[in-house]
Amino acid sequence: MSSDIFDMIDEMDRRIRRLMDRVFSDVSLDLYDMERRELKPLTQIYETDEEVIVTLDLPCASKDGIELKATEDTLYIKARMDRCVRISNIDFENYSKSIRLPVRVDARNAKASFKDGILQVRLPKKFEGSDIRIE
Repeated sequence: MSSDIFDMIDEMDRRIRRLMDRVFSDVSLDLYDMERRELKPLTQIYETDEEVIVTLDLPCASKDGIELKATEDTLYIKARMDRCVRISNIDFENYSKSIRLPVRVDARNAKASFKDGILQVRLPKKFEGSDIRIE
């Protein structure tokens, strides 16, 4: 009976290790692209009743080096760094990220601000539909 408990614990340990391996391998993919020498900026997405707010951490970037594009469901960011950042003997020169938005937005009315290395993009939600008259 006690060997059954230890077998269960060993199996749980194996499952947890496999899960952690998958989680941490995915994290490294989301932090940089070594071939393009681009870092993926840390990102926070916040949703209110009326807009989606995306905040990106862009240290070593300047306002003039940032390119933003948006569609109704995706935000694209590319930013040139003022100075290279060396990680594992690789010099990273840019930031780049494609962000899938949680809801459809009105990209034409989006606004962005950049201060102290933090980029904030505010995208109004796209409301569709027609009013229905009650008879």
